Amino acid sequence: MEENSVSGIIYPPPEVKTIVDKTAQFVARNGKEFEARIRVHEKDNPKFKFLLKENPYNAYYEMKLEDFKRKEDVDAAARKEPPKEGAVAPQPEPVQGTAKAEGMVVDDGQFSQAQIVPSRQARPVPKENPCPSVFTIAVPVEVAPLDLDVIRLTAQYVARHGQSFLSNVTAREQKNPQFDFLKGTHRHFQFFRSLVDAYTKILLPSKDMLEVLRQEMENKLTILDRCMSASEWQKVQEAKRKAAEEEEDKQRVAFQLIDWHEFVVVETIDFKDEPEDEASLPAPPPTSSVPVPHSKAEVTPASRPIPPPVAPVRVELPPPPQPQPQPDS
Repeated sequence: MEENSVSGIIYPPPEVKTIVDKTAQFVARNGKEFEARIRVHEKDNPKFKFLLKENPYNAYYEMKLEDFKRKEDVDAAARKEPPKEGAVAPQPEPVQGTAKAEGMVVDDGQFSQAQIVPSRQARPVPKENPCPSVFTIAVPVEVAPLDLDVIRLTAQYVARHGQSFLSNVTAREQKNPQFDFLKGTHRHFQFFRSLVDAYTKILLPSKDMLEVLRQEMENKLTILDRCMSASEWQKVQEAKRKAAEEEEDKQRVAFQLIDWHEFVVVETIDFKDEPEDEASLPAPPPTSSVPVPHSKAEVTPASRPIPPPVAPVRVELPPPPQPQPQPDS
């Protein structure tokens, strides 16, 4: 039976009906105390006026509240009802295959999810990344799409044909600015060399890499073990990075809290201008301890003999001539 068939109840508009339904559901689950708290906190909110008895939408609210209460009672009774006799809990379907790994109890031929028992041994954290990103090269942000295609294609040809191809291309395109990344001083040269190394490992793999791939194909659980070790290593590195960032933030905050304009006088030292008491001065060394110079190179001005003073010589000068009077003409 549809809700609109109930007579004597005014149904609110859709935007208000959603609020009324949600409120009735929460009140049916949490009790009338929840409704009282809503009335206190939302007493000035016009969207919750339907909680008042004189509101025209209160009848619809009471109806929805009773419906949700009945649903809650039915669900509670279903949860408390014991399982019937003879009922068998559903079991996961067995998975065909064979697996032998640490932390699993496996039957020959098939095993189920219920038979998987996690290992209790703690996995040791590796000292270095067990899965280094050999084939992942960071692309520079400032490189144009066309230049990126040229760099990638050139790196593929160099990886396939060797350094002779690189020498020929460098000599032929030395005046072409689009191939400036082949120069060692260019900012994209290191990116180009990284691409060459990655493409070389893919197109011309070494014997060690082929052996590792063969072992992983024979026992795929080694891949899972290495991935789990890499996950533990990344967790440790992330924890170290966060700890370093937190320590740096603490130091920055402590530095910002320092008031560089407020100082406290710890101690005052006075420097006296007058000479200190002679009794406090250290005694001079004895004369016998003073070395005597033996050569002219070691003679110092203080050790040279002082010549006797010269007596002053008195010189008498004749008196100046007296001027004679002139006769009257």
